Amino acid sequence: MKMIRTLGSGLALAGLVGAVGCHKMAKDTSPVIANVGTEKITEKSFADIIHAMVPDEARSKEILTSEAMRSQRNEFLGQMAKTKALIQLGQSLGLDKDPAVKIRMEQAAAQAYLQMLMERRSSKLVPTEADYKAAYDELVAEEKAKNPGQAMAIPPYEQVKGQMPMIYKQRQEKRIFDQILQESAQKAPITYAEGHKPAN
Repeated sequence: MKMIRTLGSGLALAGLVGAVGCHKMAKDTSPVIANVGTEKITEKSFADIIHAMVPDEARSKEILTSEAMRSQRNEFLGQMAKTKALIQLGQSLGLDKDPAVKIRMEQAAAQAYLQMLMERRSSKLVPTEADYKAAYDELVAEEKAKNPGQAMAIPPYEQVKGQMPMIYKQRQEKRIFDQILQESAQKAPITYAEGHKPAN
C-alpha cells in the first residue's frame, strides 16, 4: 500500500532525527510489541508515530486497526525496529559523537523540516479550474517572453487541460519551495567572509 511505503521511506530519517533528542514523557504502560536491545516499542509509541506520519485521523486509525493492513503494519514495525537497532549500534561505537555523522544528521534534519513544510503548505492547496487556466496562461506568457515572434510551442488549453492539475501542482510546489528558502534567509540571514561566497 502506497501510504505504508511512504511511511517506511521516511522512517530512517525520522528515527535518526528522533534519536538525537530522545527523552521520556509520561510513563507508557501500554503493551510492548517489540524489544530492540535495551529499548521497547509499545503500542502507544507505535501509534504515536503513525499519527505523526499520517495526520489524517481516519486514515491513521485505519492503518492501526484494519485487519487488512496487518502485514503492512508489521512491515513498518520491522523497519522501525531495524532503524532503532542501527542507531543503538552506531551509538555503541561512538558514532553519535563523530563530526561527520553530526553533519549528516544536521542535513537530514534540514531535509525533514523542508519536506514537512512543503507537505503542510501543499496540502492547503485546493485548486479550481480557474487556477489551472491561470497556470496555463502563465506558461503561455513565459513561452512568448522566451521566444518573441515565434510560433507558439504550447498547444491550446483544451488539448492540455488533462495535464494541467499536475503542471499546476509542480508550479505551486516550486513557489512554495522558493518561499521557504526566502523565509529561512530572512529568519537567519547569511553572510560570508571575503572570498568565501558561493557562486549561487
